[in-house]
Amino acid sequence: MKQNGFKNDSFLELQKFCTELISKQPEKIFNSSDFTSIPEKALISLIQHNGNQISEVQVWEHVLKWGIAQNPEISSDPSSYSNDDFNALKNTLRQIIPLIKFTEFTSKEFLNKVYPYKKIIPDELNEDLVKSFLDNDYKPNKKSEPQIIKKEVKPNNIDSKIITRQHAELISKWIDRLGIADELKNSYEFKLILRGSRDGFTPEKFHEICDNKSHTITIIKVKD
Repeated sequence: MKQNGFKNDSFLELQKFCTELISKQPEKIFNSSDFTSIPEKALISLIQHNGNQISEVQVWEHVLKWGIAQNPEISSDPSSYSNDDFNALKNTLRQIIPLIKFTEFTSKEFLNKVYPYKKIIPDELNEDLVKSFLDNDYKPNKKSEPQIIKKEVKPNNIDSKIITRQHAELISKWIDRLGIADELKNSYEFKLILRGSRDGFTPEKFHEICDNKSHTITIIKVKD
């Protein structure tokens, strides 16, 4: 119910009910068997309405669990990660990491639970956190405060001969189920994985390159 409610903005009353439910008992959602299948939007709402009912380190552990589940090829042991693994997890959790209240961790929790994943933490935030845990008098800057990072879609992020920046912004709104006139709240990075003029138009080539790739959009230009 939670997942479906947040997938469709038309279920406003259902979303309101779900939000009230998780604000009272967020641990039930975090500990549910299908927690890793909830959409990103629902996870963000869950974190924002936690109200300190479970510790921040527990929130972080569940966020990692969710992020790893979105990338089945990644193991749960960060010591075995390649740079590609770290980058994949970093991209998956890009909108969520800024919501974590890392400054509420103990030094031991930060060392054991966060530092092994330092490559997925934005550099400036990571440096600021390390300083704050090494020096009790250090005052973290605003980058250590929970916030949502919005990644602007820029023309040089769109490697396409078919769509433009404006198209990318429109597709981003469709993904978030926003209207055309609504303000764009979350932007997405569009990474080209197949181009017909470069890779060919055969079904075999399409499946060879695109199979088992999550969060993809297929765009085809049709002749008039």
